[in-house]
Amino acid sequence: MIKQHKWAAILSSVTILIPALFGVIVWNQLPEQMITHWGFDGTADALSARAWAVFALPLLLLAIHWLCLLVSTKIGQPAGQSQKVISIAFWIIPVISLLANGFIYAFAFGMEFNPLIFLFSIIGFAFILIGNYMPKTKQNATMGIKIKWVYTSEENWNQTHRLAGKLWVIIGLLCLPASFLPMNISLILLPILLAVAVIVPTVYSYIYYKKERDAGKLHPIDKGTPEYQRTKRYVIGSLIGVVVLLAVITVVCFTGNITPQYDAESFTLKASYSNNLTLKYTDIDTVEYREIIPEATRVMGYGSPRLSLGNFRCDEFGNHTRYTYTQCDAGIVLTVDGKIIVINQADAAATKALYEELLTRSGR
Repeated sequence: MIKQHKWAAILSSVTILIPALFGVIVWNQLPEQMITHWGFDGTADALSARAWAVFALPLLLLAIHWLCLLVSTKIGQPAGQSQKVISIAFWIIPVISLLANGFIYAFAFGMEFNPLIFLFSIIGFAFILIGNYMPKTKQNATMGIKIKWVYTSEENWNQTHRLAGKLWVIIGLLCLPASFLPMNISLILLPILLAVAVIVPTVYSYIYYKKERDAGKLHPIDKGTPEYQRTKRYVIGSLIGVVVLLAVITVVCFTGNITPQYDAESFTLKASYSNNLTLKYTDIDTVEYREIIPEATRVMGYGSPRLSLGNFRCDEFGNHTRYTYTQCDAGIVLTVDGKIIVINQADAAATKALYEELLTRSGR
C-alpha cells in the first residue's frame, strides 16, 4: 500500500511535521514554558519546555502514523478497497497534528478559549468523517470494526458498517453542541456517546450473525487460509494490546504511594513512578502546616488522578517542588535552602502526623 501511495505517504509525513517547522520559525516569539496539557475541568495543568512543546508531539504523531501504515501494509488490504477509505489512513493523523499543535500555539500566543470546545469539536468531526466513509469500507483486517462476527460473512460486514456509519455521524453531530453544556454534564455525556458507538454495532453484528446462522446462510470458514490466519492474529493482537494498555493506564493513574522513611540525619519520600526525594533535617529552614495548599500547574514531572510529583508553579510559591496526593487538601510547606517544597500524605491526619514528626526531627 505504501509503494502504491508513496507520494501520499511522503506528503502526509511532511504535513505532520509542519507545526514543528512553524515552531522553529516563531521560536523567539514563543515563551520558554508552554501549556501542553489541560485537565478534565478545562484548566491548564501542565507546562513543557519550549523545545519539547515544539518537537515532541509532531515526532510522536509521525511515529504513530508510520506504525499504522506499516501494520496496514503487513496485514494487507483487499483488492478494490475504496481509495477514499485508504486516504483516511494517510490523512487522519496529519489533521490531528495540525489541529492539536495549532491549539497549543494559540494558547502560547495568548489566545484563550475553552479547551472542551476544541476536544468535542475534534471528536465530533472525526466521527462524522469516519462515519461517512465507514459504509464504503470493504472487508479487511485493519480498517473498520474488527469483531469476529463481521468476518463470518461479507453481508454481516456491510450491514454492520452501514449501521455504524449512520450511528457515528449522529454521535458526531451530538458532540458538536455538547461542549457548550455545563462541564459536569458534557464530561458524563462523552463516555456515554463513545460507549454507544462501540456497543451498538457490536450487538447488531452478533444479532445479524445469529440470524444468518439460524437461516443456514453461513458457509464453513476455511481457517487454514493465510488471510484468515493473518486476520485472526491481528484481531487477537489488537484486543490484547488494548487490554494491556487499558490495564497499564488504570494502574498508573489510580495507584502509587508517597512513603516517608526516616534516618538519623535525613528523611526520604519514596514515591511511585518518580525519583525519591531526600532532605537533610539541617537544610530545612521552615516547616509550615496548611489545611489547604494552593493549586498549581505542573511544569515537569508526573501527574495522575492520585499523585502530583515533580516541578510545579503557582502564584504564591512560584516554581516549586511537589510530592503530594491530589485528593488531600492539606499539606506541609517546607523551605529548604531558599526553595519551596510542598508535601503531604493520603489524608489530613497522616499529613499532620508527618508534620509533627518533621518538627521533632528537625528541632523546630
